[in-house]
Amino acid sequence: MSKIHPTTDTMIPEHEQDLLDTALLESDQLLARSLHDDEARRQRKRMAWLSALVIGGVAMIALILALMLGWVTFGEASVAEAARKKATRAEMAQAESLAAEGWQLWRKHRLLDAAGKFEQAVELNPKAADAWNGLGWARFNGGQSLKGLHAFQQCVKLAPKHPAGLNGLGQVYLSRGEYQQAEKYLKKAASRAPAAWWGLTRLYYLDAGTA
Repeated sequence: MSKIHPTTDTMIPEHEQDLLDTALLESDQLLARSLHDDEARRQRKRMAWLSALVIGGVAMIALILALMLGWVTFGEASVAEAARKKATRAEMAQAESLAAEGWQLWRKHRLLDAAGKFEQAVELNPKAADAWNGLGWARFNGGQSLKGLHAFQQCVKLAPKHPAGLNGLGQVYLSRGEYQQAEKYLKKAASRAPAAWWGLTRLYYLDAGTA
């Protein structure tokens, strides 16, 4: 079989081939650089969007927390202000009705709604020890032990021998690991609040375990 030799018409001069090879090599490098630059730009855009989302999310969370804390502070301030006023007979009656509604909600484990009713009750009649006691239990059972403690303290301040309020103080201190304070109030409550005996039993069990 005869070997086919390229003709001069199909061959590229050597110097032109070198130029073509150089041009192709340079174009490949430019393409690679262009692709790299495009990818870098896309990464920068992704990072910018991610940063914006993160910053926006943090700002939103901070705003929500500020609103929540502001509402709580306002609520606490209104209750404290109410404690300094004297209720009329109509306000006392309305407060008693609100407290009754609060206990109904508390029995249904609607603790946030119950706390709201008790808060309204003590705002109307700041001398209503039973309403302060209800507010203490609604807050304490709702996981707000410190706020529950303040409500129980107000209850006992108004009625020093209030069995449920004394028991509430003992239970809060027990949950906080303050056993000496817990024992003090649970003993005072035990004669008229059977639940205080359960608290004392648990206290002595826990205290013995830490000895």
